[in-house]
Amino acid sequence: MGRNIMFSAAVVLVVLSLFLPWFTLTFSSERTTKDNLYADGKKITIETDTSWNYYPDKTSASQRTDQTKSGKTESTYAGSYDHSREDLEAGNTIGNTASFLYSLYKIVMVILILSFTVLVLESFGNESSLDSMKTGIVLLHAIILLLFITGIKTSFLEDNGDGVILSSPNSNEYVNMTMPFGFKSLVSNDTHTQYYELEDFGFERTVVDVAPYDWTSTGNYFVLFSGPVSDEVEWDRNNYNATFNYDNQTAYYVWFDRQEMDANVSDRDPTPDEDDCSSSYKACKGIRVEITGLSESNNSAYAIRNRIIQTFGANSAPFGTTSNATESDRMYFESTYYGDNRGSSTGWYSGSVFTEANGFATFEAVTSDTTLTANWYPSTGFIASLIGFVCFVGSRFED
Repeated sequence: MGRNIMFSAAVVLVVLSLFLPWFTLTFSSERTTKDNLYADGKKITIETDTSWNYYPDKTSASQRTDQTKSGKTESTYAGSYDHSREDLEAGNTIGNTASFLYSLYKIVMVILILSFTVLVLESFGNESSLDSMKTGIVLLHAIILLLFITGIKTSFLEDNGDGVILSSPNSNEYVNMTMPFGFKSLVSNDTHTQYYELEDFGFERTVVDVAPYDWTSTGNYFVLFSGPVSDEVEWDRNNYNATFNYDNQTAYYVWFDRQEMDANVSDRDPTPDEDDCSSSYKACKGIRVEITGLSESNNSAYAIRNRIIQTFGANSAPFGTTSNATESDRMYFESTYYGDNRGSSTGWYSGSVFTEANGFATFEAVTSDTTLTANWYPSTGFIASLIGFVCFVGSRFED
């Protein structure tokens, strides 16, 4: 009799199954957040698809992430292969699922050796003793398929540690792997920060007791700090108010000048230049208070205080200034930016400068849900092997 076509087709399908995944597990998640975690930031949608494909002799893992903002999508991809034989020869440990499939792989190779033997013998016309061998191939193949169906879930759960595939801990909802196939989805509640919302804030308030004219020389100064503005807050600093990192603050050097404005004013200005300032602050800005035309008197501190208020009124520095109603030499600076500032300092200035109230800002994390999906199922390699088994069985009738 000529070569059995169905038996040959079965061999081809079994060989093909070795190059295809037998078990596939995919996870996908979708969540939304706001740009830079600001409440008024643009909406960002992040979709992540992760896939594990278990072949008889290797495992592949891949992940694709799509981030969409303002209709534009940016994608990143990563993937890897782990070959069971190479890992074992290198003395590495492989997972239970990979080990289970590699054991089946060896049995499939035995089936293929027997099948090729049958094909060779048939080509030489020696068919009398092949029936029992073909029957043995069918039985061995049936055992492989049964072992796979009954064992793949158990081996995966041994790797996973438990049967939980998806979870929403905040709502106590779970998806378990109870069968070797499943197509499930779950909304995991309050699982990620969508943005931060300003919960409470306060403005820093500095008190200055102004020194009289005789105690104030050209180049004497005090320093106020302000910032960052709310749009410059970096959330990844883990509550910037507690880190005492003031790199994004601006230092305002309030300095006094007994001379009128002239070409040499920069020589008298104690404000650090850009190079000296950048190592400590975002910027250093000088605010010149001219105190010409004054002399020592009982009201000189009062006059200088008024000059300071007038100077700040004409300046864009982020401070509000007020005078004390009962003390002629006392005044107040209040930052117009909420949040903790560095405080204040003085440079050869005889007046008193101190922080009366610290600024603060506290933010509340607004959380959002994540949509999760998990699919697990016998894949194309198993289907090819199953069809091959049907062809093996059919070949017995064709004989």
